[in-house]
Amino acid sequence: NEQGNTLEDVFKQLIKNTKFFDCIVGYFYPSGFFRIYKELEGVEKIKILIGIGTNQQALDMLSKAKSSQVKLIDTSIQIKSQLDSKIIEEFEKSKDNIDVEEGTQKFIDWIKSGKLEIKAYPDQNMHTKLYIFTSKGGGFGDEGRVITGSSNLTEAGLNKNLEFNVVLKRQEDFKVASEKFEYLWGTAIDVSE
Repeated sequence: NEQGNTLEDVFKQLIKNTKFFDCIVGYFYPSGFFRIYKELEGVEKIKILIGIGTNQQALDMLSKAKSSQVKLIDTSIQIKSQLDSKIIEEFEKSKDNIDVEEGTQKFIDWIKSGKLEIKAYPDQNMHTKLYIFTSKGGGFGDEGRVITGSSNLTEAGLNKNLEFNVVLKRQEDFKVASEKFEYLWGTAIDVSE
């Protein structure tokens, strides 16, 4: 994340050719979503797998999307505890601006429509950061791209922290990442419900 070369900049370029956006992150905060939601408009499906936690702002937005109290993972008290305790004050820290307001509405609309799904990994703390950009077909000249490194899906991870991330273009890497993501996704607990 250096001036003119942030993960957010790379995301915005790759998302233009992306049909499906899948990611595994240790932490997901809406501040990251607010940074890229406009570019995600043309993406057909977004799946976010949270390894360690999210924050109260994300839980509040999920709750509003489902028009009921957020039902956290009642099969795993440990996961519930982790989700409940993550950086509650981020919502209070978020800027009062149109991007936050519109981003919140998009988040809610996309959860309701099924375009956005969020799951939590129940078995152990997963600190992975993996972003999979599946091609719309011809966009990349192949199946897609993978980014892995140190950035979580947060505003700080996308453009503020000193982070190191790598774009993988080999199709073998794309295939391995996609298969692992689908396996973990299948064992995760849906928190968007």
